[in-house]
Amino acid sequence: MKRIILIMVNLLLLSQFSFAQINMEDSTVQVIGYWDLGEVRTYSMLLENISIKGEDTTFYGKTSYLVDMEIMDSTELEYTVKWTYRDLKNSFGEGNESLELVANRARDIEGGDVVIFKTNSYGAYKELVNWEQIRDYYKNVEAQLLVDFDTLANVNQLVSQMYGGMESQAQVQSSSTKDVIQFLNYHGARYRLNEELTGTLKFPSLNGKALIDGEMFVELEEIFEEDNDFRIVSFVELNTDQLVTQTRDILKTFLPAASEDEIDELMKQAGEITNTKEDVTIMHGWGWPIYSKETTRKTGNGLVNYEIRTIEIL
Repeated sequence: MKRIILIMVNLLLLSQFSFAQINMEDSTVQVIGYWDLGEVRTYSMLLENISIKGEDTTFYGKTSYLVDMEIMDSTELEYTVKWTYRDLKNSFGEGNESLELVANRARDIEGGDVVIFKTNSYGAYKELVNWEQIRDYYKNVEAQLLVDFDTLANVNQLVSQMYGGMESQAQVQSSSTKDVIQFLNYHGARYRLNEELTGTLKFPSLNGKALIDGEMFVELEEIFEEDNDFRIVSFVELNTDQLVTQTRDILKTFLPAASEDEIDELMKQAGEITNTKEDVTIMHGWGWPIYSKETTRKTGNGLVNYEIRTIEIL
């Protein structure tokens, strides 16, 4: 049986660092924020990026790291949570040595290893606390890399693509909280076994300045009573028309002198523009995610790009 979610953004922005109650009598799962001050958990994370053109894989890169998660503060109204990143390793394959060299140098620049955010008392995401610190870190990284690799071909374009454009709070938040948003999926609501939830929600846009509509599907697929955990899945497809409009706007921003005909030609070359996201999560009954895998698939410019993010408790 399907029921509509009306503007239920909390499905995406509520914390999994919480208490999950499994009720086998009515086959439901409910998750409510229930965190201990000072509690720390460590997770391994793996980010894979794959580009495919036709039948050929043109790029495969991976970045692995650990995250220590700590509840810094707890009140009746909110929690403050700190993520500390460490042991980051990059591998971008043959032919991408320059990219790997730049990424490794950025990794070694101090100041970008902590993300602090707040949630409400139920675990719903509220804000990125240290966004200004992260913004300044990106600016410092961009400036330092341009000095360190001034003889590298196309260094300006490479560094700008990797670390540029981090000016506003929305842009910094969109770039810096992808792990957080995946980790904070699903919670704050009650889910019934095999009941499909569907609806239109708002998601970060391509330029990080606005929101874009997306059709979302969520289902509690299975409850493993003997292990006190469950599997829940979701699928999101962003609005294609809005993606096309935003792509045109971005092109106009980067090419202010281009005519409408020239923009039309570039859009024609871009081909079909799509963006989908699929997530599978195994959650323990006490609210700690055991395993989560999110696959984002984007098409455009004749390429299919995958971003696969895997989170696993240690």
